Amino acid sequence: MPPLKELKEIFEIPRIYEEEAWHSPAGRLVREIVFGMNDGVISTVSFLLGVVGAFASHEVVLISGLAEVLAGTVSMFFGGYLSTKSQQEFFENEITREKREIEETPGRERDEIRRIYRAKGFHDEKELDLVVERITADKKIWLKCMMEEELGLILESMDSPFKVGTVIGVSFLFGGFIPLLPFIFL
Repeated sequence: MPPLKELKEIFEIPRIYEEEAWHSPAGRLVREIVFGMNDGVISTVSFLLGVVGAFASHEVVLISGLAEVLAGTVSMFFGGYLSTKSQQEFFENEITREKREIEETPGRERDEIRRIYRAKGFHDEKELDLVVERITADKKIWLKCMMEEELGLILESMDSPFKVGTVIGVSFLFGGFIPLLPFIFL
């Protein structure tokens, strides 16, 4: 299984749109933020309705709500962390498998590159041969091409598990506090 450092090295081949800030991969965190806040708001509102429905005192509602928000924050952090870590391990296994295939069955892997680029519109055989030759001349470029073109994996999709867990957890925390605000200020 390749370490993350090796993966970064494989994928550090220059990207075409690096200088265009609007292509920033940071926007992927929007999903985690919306998910965490939505879950925080919905679960806390539901929980508070149940506690208020039991005719609990203001203090009981507030303390129960705070406990629910903190438990949910911890749960969301670990859920985000573990799911991202599992996805990362899956990607690493796919990369290991692809490296092995390039070493053990290079002819078949070259044919895959050929099919990929034929589907992209390279129909002239001489042009296609040149593309395949250039890509497969460097094993790092070859592996990067197979990861991106065959498997649809890019380095930016391998987020830090801690970062994702933190974003989801903090988003849940903020979302969970929204329904608690009336009880805090009353």
